[in-house]
Amino acid sequence: MKKNNFYKNISNLSMAPLWEVLSNLVTPEPNTRAKPHIWYWKDIKNHVLDAGSIISAKQAERRVLILENPNMKGESRITDTLYAGLQLILPGEVAPSHRHTQSALRFVMHGNGAYTAVDGEKTIMRPGDFIITPSWTWHDHGNESSEPKIWLDGLDIPLVNQFSASFAEKLEELPKHYFEKSVLDFSEKDKERIYKLYCLFPFMVRRPVLYYNKKLFALAMSMPKLLLRTIYEFGFAFLLARMYKVTVPFRDRVQFAVRYFSNV
Repeated sequence: MKKNNFYKNISNLSMAPLWEVLSNLVTPEPNTRAKPHIWYWKDIKNHVLDAGSIISAKQAERRVLILENPNMKGESRITDTLYAGLQLILPGEVAPSHRHTQSALRFVMHGNGAYTAVDGEKTIMRPGDFIITPSWTWHDHGNESSEPKIWLDGLDIPLVNQFSASFAEKLEELPKHYFEKSVLDFSEKDKERIYKLYCLFPFMVRRPVLYYNKKLFALAMSMPKLLLRTIYEFGFAFLLARMYKVTVPFRDRVQFAVRYFSNV
């Protein structure tokens, strides 16, 4: 049998000869299309800032200028296995919360006062900071400062896609890191109480609770007995800490604990 006929016959069965491609599959050394390249900050900074006038963080979900390898135009990758881009968050903006199987890192390059929150753990971002987002964790970004914030994103998107393992979800509501952003109509006094109780119970911030009874809360707050009110507030802190994901600085927890128990 002639070779061409043989190849045609096995091709009809979706088969191919390994010996024709083995040297390309198993190479004696790495074979990459990635080309060394430098993006100079002075050349790209203003373009990143200009993106803020083109689209909002909410519309874009992530307002990022991708750093594409010159040899991989249109593939959204900086190397064979990595994605990189420069993300911009303007003052007052919040990039909606989502999660995905790709892992991410953030290297902060410009601006102070913005934050990244990972599963409710809020981290303030300053130039030179390095922040990671593990796979399949809820995360969002916000800017509570008065200046634009820019950081470098790095993700293993091409690698995960190579394994056909990409999954993603969007959170329908804005993240509730602080109670002033809550959809529940708490009074200012209640919000302050909740925050203080979180100072004492930072370990209760993981699991969501399905409902909260405002009438029961109002009844308990009217109790004159310090003991009963204290018991209820601790229980209330437990429920609310399971409903929301809030990070309270360790210093605040210690200071409040000292003040609270000295008054009791």
